[in-house]
Amino acid sequence: MVDKSKYDGLAMSPQARVILDHHPDKWVEYCNGVGSPEGGWFRRLTYRLTPDTIWGMDITPASDIHDVEYTVPDHYNTKFTAEEYRHESDMRLRRNIEALADRGWRFLRAKRYARARAYYHIVRVMARDGFYKGKSFG
Repeated sequence: MVDKSKYDGLAMSPQARVILDHHPDKWVEYCNGVGSPEGGWFRRLTYRLTPDTIWGMDITPASDIHDVEYTVPDHYNTKFTAEEYRHESDMRLRRNIEALADRGWRFLRAKRYARARAYYHIVRVMARDGFYKGKSFG
């Protein structure tokens, strides 16, 4: 069962909202924590080493939303619309991590914001192949 309350106040795409509200079993299936366990040995290693916390703050709610958004939808009219959606999803990840930081200790906020920016940049560079896996166009 999914605890929907942990996503309160976080942004998500309409497609992700439908999955959360109507298909919680799929939601759980799509979520894998921070990072991606798929890929070569280096990616599997970084997945094991990437923490689900930033300065003691759990960021899996933001990561879960991002995981679902990278899974659905799986069809786009053009690569441009897919890339636009991916960029929006990556920005939501950053903003959601920052929203979680806003709830926490004030003295750690700047450090958590900096890590949110770093995660955003890593996702923009490293996650492109993961986003496009299984997608169709046209």
